Amino acid sequence: MQDVAFVERTEPTSLHVEERMEEDDDFLAFGTETWDFVIADGRDDEFRLALANSEVVMEFEELDEEMIA
Repeated sequence: MQDVAFVERTEPTSLHVEERMEEDDDFLAFGTETWDFVIADGRDDEFRLALANSEVVMEFEELDEEMIA
């Protein structure tokens, strides 16, 4: 990895006006974070494998350089 940047954090959808979770909201207990990574040349496959095996990554999307500029 050559560079990393935090993009955003979303709150759990189970938070209510009181900013606490109700008893039946356990399945909605997690918010998400979005990060941007710049991967070193030739290390793409290794990085994808690490994401897949992390047990915390929900999804990832690869961006072409044209999309970034």
